[in-house]
Amino acid sequence: MRFTFFVNKNLKRLWFGQVISQAGDSLYQIALIWLLLEMTGSGTVTGLVTMSSFLPTLLFGLWAGVMADHVDRRNLMMGTDILRAFLVLILPVLFYAGKLNSLILGIVTFLIATCSAFFNPARDAIIPQLVPKEYLTKANALIQTSWQLAVLLGPLLASFLLKTLGVVNLFFADSLSFLVSLALIYSLKITNREMPGAYPENNGGKTGFSRVLSLIGEGINHAMNNRVIFILLVITALDNLVLMGAAMIGTPIFVKTILGKNASIYALIEACYASGMVIGIPLVHFLENRMTNGKMISLGMILDGLTFIPLLWIRTTAGAIVTILIHAIFIPMITAGRATLIQHFVPANLQGRIFSLNSMAVVGCTALSVSITGILADHIPINYIFAGIGTGAALCGSLALCFKSFREAD
Repeated sequence: MRFTFFVNKNLKRLWFGQVISQAGDSLYQIALIWLLLEMTGSGTVTGLVTMSSFLPTLLFGLWAGVMADHVDRRNLMMGTDILRAFLVLILPVLFYAGKLNSLILGIVTFLIATCSAFFNPARDAIIPQLVPKEYLTKANALIQTSWQLAVLLGPLLASFLLKTLGVVNLFFADSLSFLVSLALIYSLKITNREMPGAYPENNGGKTGFSRVLSLIGEGINHAMNNRVIFILLVITALDNLVLMGAAMIGTPIFVKTILGKNASIYALIEACYASGMVIGIPLVHFLENRMTNGKMISLGMILDGLTFIPLLWIRTTAGAIVTILIHAIFIPMITAGRATLIQHFVPANLQGRIFSLNSMAVVGCTALSVSITGILADHIPINYIFAGIGTGAALCGSLALCFKSFREAD
């Protein structure tokens, strides 16, 4: 079968919009952190403001899921892109007016992340309306890895723009990226008219906040009562709790303490994560007709974990690059399979809420994992932590395989 990245023009437009806007996010993060350090000279303030981008998914994730299930998803995505473009634009305007401070940076960062919390479940839930059912796995693999390609492009673009525009003007570029995303989303042609709200829901005549709570409860009940989705959310939480700390904070510690290298090598290895995920897209395409999504997710977790273990013995930059590149190839098996299972096993009018629950599991457990890994790294060599974490992640995948209903879910 001939491999093609794009199923149709809809997927191509959505993918390009995501790569561009998420590359803009990379510019925003670079400008934000550097500007905070220049303005405050405080690592604590910089860390607190940066952390504010994690909170909205945990605070508003369930409400965002309800919105994604009860309004036109394309309109919700366009609305949040407009808001994000406007919010980012506020920062350089205030800077040149001499009114920008760390509090405003923190508030704007929180609001932008809030918009993203509403955008993401709508994006994931709209994919079945854009591509035929048989191409969902490939489409999810492509969309789920768009941010990794953006991680590659963002710093490269930033290095050029910093020389020509300066730090503050990176915010203008990020604002423009959201407008490009807006235009591409507007051009999407909805071929599957199974829109949110197409199914009757029994909310006992409730209105206002009580109805929102009822709709949130409906999503949670569906997740609890659907065995496949419940297992998926549990192993997603466990896998991220075990693994993500190593990926996010363990990698720079490994580069610094084990390899004895500088930030440029850290950036290179981060690029290997991104490159490996892009390489992994054809692997997902190869496997999608050869095993169920449940098996692909489980196998992906096992390989994702096992490929961290060699870092116990790696002492060279070349060895680390090869190891991380191979490790990242298996990540799309998890992310694409996870999105496809939700789209297959959850009714269209509930998908936004389930995708939000998934995001909350990922974000919440990632935050805990980063904290735990940081504490452990003060007492245990990071290469031993990688070996332990890799073993734990492999066990998560093995646990998933023990459940027949999940193993056979497709």
